[in-house]
Amino acid sequence: MDALEAPGRVAVEVRHPGFFSKNRLAPPLYAWMAEAGVHPVVTDTAARRDVLHTSRPTDKLLLRFQCHNGHRTDFTRAAAWAERLAAWGRDGLAEAHVFVHQPGDLDAPPVLAALARGLNAAAGAGLRVFGPPAPPLPRQPSLF
Repeated sequence: MDALEAPGRVAVEVRHPGFFSKNRLAPPLYAWMAEAGVHPVVTDTAARRDVLHTSRPTDKLLLRFQCHNGHRTDFTRAAAWAERLAAWGRDGLAEAHVFVHQPGDLDAPPVLAALARGLNAAAGAGLRVFGPPAPPLPRQPSLF
């Protein structure tokens, strides 16, 4: 990692429990990321609460938010992230990229819309919120 040719353009996600200390990145990793200009990937997934951290060694981050099939806690977590990102923005966070996904991805758009509405309310983000996906098109009859 010391040979990175584009400092400030790399984000790293860690998942091993040894990289964390009380929901923060372990101090040696935090110090290295801050010095190298490597941005953290903050992973929020219902299945791995042990890898969720709130460390910000740089002024940028990538949030990887994994939904849990549209469960009500997805919306609770999204609302909490909207508030946290807004607060971090007021505290110097310059850039945040949010990646919302889940295994099937069909339940992710409503959670993403809730997050966008929350960011608009908490931070005046001006994000465009799309409606529900269009219903599937009818199957075209076969020629054979």
